[in-house]
Amino acid sequence: MVNQHAWHNLLTVISTIMLPLTVITSFFGMNVPLPYQDSLIVTMTISLFF
Repeated sequence: MVNQHAWHNLLTVISTIMLPLTVITSFFGMNVPLPYQDSLIVTMTISLFF
């Protein structure tokens, strides 16, 4: 029988790793013009903080 506490810990770790990756890929995967998309400084700032 699988320990439910260990199972929930594993799911929490997977979710914690996948959430920022999903946010970043969905941000850069949009096919709409973004504000300040031509500015390298703003793009790098957004990339570093997200």
